[in-house]
Amino acid sequence: MDSLFSSPCYRWPVIDFMETEVVAVERADSGWLVTTADTLFYPEGGGQPADWGSIMSVNSGVRYEARPSGHEAALLIQGDFPPDSEPPFAQGDRAALSLDRERRVRHTICHTAQHLLSAVLLELWQAPTVSMHLGDSGNTVDADISHFTAEMARKTEETVQAAIEADLPVISHICPPEDAVNFPLRRELPQGEDTVRVVEIQGVDFSPCCGTHLPSLGKIGLLRISGWEKYKGKTRIHFNAGHDAWAFDSALRDTLVEAASILEVNPPELPGRITALRDHAAELEKKLKALSALWAEGEVSALGEAASERAAPGRAVVSRSYEKCDAELVTLAAKECSLKLGVPAVFSSVPSLTLICTAPKGSSLNLKELLLPVFSAHQGRGGGGPSMVRGVFDSPEDLEKCRLECAVPF
Repeated sequence: MDSLFSSPCYRWPVIDFMETEVVAVERADSGWLVTTADTLFYPEGGGQPADWGSIMSVNSGVRYEARPSGHEAALLIQGDFPPDSEPPFAQGDRAALSLDRERRVRHTICHTAQHLLSAVLLELWQAPTVSMHLGDSGNTVDADISHFTAEMARKTEETVQAAIEADLPVISHICPPEDAVNFPLRRELPQGEDTVRVVEIQGVDFSPCCGTHLPSLGKIGLLRISGWEKYKGKTRIHFNAGHDAWAFDSALRDTLVEAASILEVNPPELPGRITALRDHAAELEKKLKALSALWAEGEVSALGEAASERAAPGRAVVSRSYEKCDAELVTLAAKECSLKLGVPAVFSSVPSLTLICTAPKGSSLNLKELLLPVFSAHQGRGGGGPSMVRGVFDSPEDLEKCRLECAVPF
């Protein structure tokens, strides 16, 4: 680990190209493992993803995509190499290493920002970080706190931003573990290491870490908490930093401006407008339910006479296809008919391609056993229980054929 800490991968500004010597080459399961005398590549560790890049033979000019293998200064070259192929490099060859600079800079910014965010969460809310993750799709900190609010997020961002604007130095202390314990560490030292690296944000945080970091906080630029959620009794906080934070703010602004335009208000007026629309929608929902119930009662009255004229007592059935009603409304009508008329109902919603079958309360009929096989015979997918089944079909033709057949068993 000591040799890794002196590697060029820890330098800032980022070194993204260098020539070095190949010291070993060996076959790997998915390619070749090439070890060089020095490396630009940070291997995955400490919650930070590994670097990406390439290695090129200086002699032949052949370039290979490469990833750190997990070993210091070792790169894995993956590819479709035949079993008897010659190794791409030989010991003593000169090799040119090229680093995906944008990926490295992003990880370095986000890792430094994570240290600062974790320190502030601990200072403000006594919420220690139990784990963290940096990734291409976002970054997270799992904090040992049972709740988190918008006001807490705002205060956290405010405190973080003040430290960024103060451009506090970030200092690395490389020392034996017995010396490292003298620092006010935010988390425990790793076990079994002869040398450890303590990353200090001057006056704010001391944390053992092997990741890459900025020389000062000002280069973070911006940190944004993009969301949070409950996770295993703790709180998972999602955050962006640097350019990613700017992109988050930009996308959020565009969304707010578009939403405000749709609702014909200024962006600051959106919460009030949305609240008013929510309350209005709730009132409309109540009215819709009342009207749906009245409509269902009307269906019962209209279909009652037809049901009473069907077959022998106890064998009557109501069956109808609805061309303009969705499945929810048709289900309501079917249940109401079975309840009020005491007969099975076989109703279909053509717009939803859905068949709903209900049985009256106390009926000995088992619709699940009777009708689900019929559904399947007409390419229907459904489920339910003894007193009600529903199925969805691929076409209006299959739906209608199944509706007509489902009335037969009664």
